[in-house]
Amino acid sequence: MHTVYSDGDVWPTPRVQEARKDGLEAIAITGHGDYHPKKGDVSEDIARPHEIARLAGRQLGPLVVPPAGITRGNLHCNALFVKDANAFKGLELAAALRQARDQGAFVFWNHQQPAPDRIVGSPRIREYSTESNKRAGYTETRLRVRPRPT
Repeated sequence: MHTVYSDGDVWPTPRVQEARKDGLEAIAITGHGDYHPKKGDVSEDIARPHEIARLAGRQLGPLVVPPAGITRGNLHCNALFVKDANAFKGLELAAALRQARDQGAFVFWNHQQPAPDRIVGSPRIREYSTESNKRAGYTETRLRVRPRPT
């Protein structure tokens, strides 16, 4: 979930309230790493939105997982359960993925940002991200999401 600390338009606390209303058990407040379009209005501390949301989560119920957004070029990944989100500042993609591995984080590829000279899902992007993951020591994993029992 994005907030004013990234390219969103809301404070972290309403995101926690939305999660509770929607019955979510856990959320992560992420951004796009070093991309801070509102840096004149809010801190560039990558961990700050998590800190705000974590306090609201303690009161309202959803677990707020410590994340780091990793956006390099037009690739957008997230690392969950990080120990130091600010350690990712300024790192190239392979170094950021190694940092995530070293912190014991769970990393997933969200999507790539559209670029004028590339088609979304192009082989060049998939090849680059696969090679970066290999250099960082990650192997590809497929996740299966199951609905919560009713």
